[in-house]
Amino acid sequence: MINGIVDKLAEEGFTHRLIDTYWAKGTAILVCQDEKTRDWLGSNVPTMSAWEGCKLKMVGLDTPPI
Repeated sequence: MINGIVDKLAEEGFTHRLIDTYWAKGTAILVCQDEKTRDWLGSNVPTMSAWEGCKLKMVGLDTPPI
Protein backbone atom coordinates (compact mmCIF):
# COMPACT_ATOMS: atom_id res chain seq x y z
CA MET A 1 0.00 0.00 0.00
CA ILE A 2 2.79 2.41 0.89
CA ASN A 3 4.60 1.68 -2.37
CA GLY A 4 1.48 2.63 -4.37
CA ILE A 5 1.18 5.95 -2.55
CA VAL A 6 4.89 6.67 -2.95
CA ASP A 7 4.70 5.90 -6.68
CA LYS A 8 2.09 8.68 -7.06
CA LEU A 9 4.33 11.36 -5.52
CA ALA A 10 5.67 14.15 -7.67
CA GLU A 11 9.27 13.60 -8.69
CA GLU A 12 10.21 17.20 -7.96
CA GLY A 13 10.04 19.08 -4.68
CA PHE A 14 9.94 17.66 -1.18
CA THR A 15 10.90 14.00 -0.82
CA HIS A 16 9.13 12.07 1.92
CA ARG A 17 11.56 9.83 3.78
CA LEU A 18 10.81 6.68 5.70
CA ILE A 19 13.92 5.71 7.65
CA ASP A 20 12.82 2.21 8.63
CA THR A 21 9.85 -0.13 8.43
CA TYR A 22 9.43 -3.19 10.61
CA TRP A 23 6.86 -5.37 12.37
CA ALA A 24 6.56 -5.72 16.16
CA LYS A 25 3.76 -7.53 18.00
CA GLY A 26 1.53 -7.55 14.91
CA THR A 27 2.00 -3.85 14.27
CA ALA A 28 3.66 -2.20 11.28
CA ILE A 29 6.10 0.44 12.48
CA LEU A 30 7.22 3.09 10.01
CA VAL A 31 9.89 5.48 11.21
CA CYS A 32 9.69 8.88 9.51
CA GLN A 33 12.70 11.17 9.10
CA ASP A 34 10.76 14.34 9.84
CA GLU A 35 7.37 15.80 10.80
CA LYS A 36 6.42 16.59 7.21
CA THR A 37 6.82 12.92 6.27
CA ARG A 38 4.89 11.86 9.39
CA ASP A 39 2.04 14.24 8.53
CA TRP A 40 1.98 13.01 4.91
CA LEU A 41 1.83 9.40 6.08
CA GLY A 42 -0.86 10.21 8.64
CA SER A 43 -3.03 11.84 5.99
CA ASN A 44 -2.78 8.71 3.80
CA VAL A 45 -3.32 6.01 6.44
CA PRO A 46 -7.14 6.45 6.50
CA THR A 47 -7.24 5.67 2.76
CA MET A 48 -5.42 2.35 3.21
CA SER A 49 -6.84 -1.11 3.83
CA ALA A 50 -4.89 -4.31 4.41
CA TRP A 51 -7.97 -6.45 3.60
CA GLU A 52 -11.69 -5.95 3.06
CA GLY A 53 -13.33 -4.45 6.13
CA CYS A 54 -10.00 -3.57 7.75
CA LYS A 55 -9.37 -0.02 8.96
CA LEU A 56 -5.89 1.22 9.74
CA LYS A 57 -5.00 4.03 12.10
CA MET A 58 -1.86 5.89 13.00
CA VAL A 59 -0.82 6.09 16.65
CA GLY A 60 2.29 7.15 18.53
CA LEU A 61 4.82 4.65 19.82
CA ASP A 62 3.71 5.42 23.39
CA THR A 63 0.09 4.36 22.71
CA PRO A 64 -0.84 1.31 24.79
CA PRO A 65 -2.05 -1.77 22.89
CA ILE A 66 -5.79 -2.34 22.57
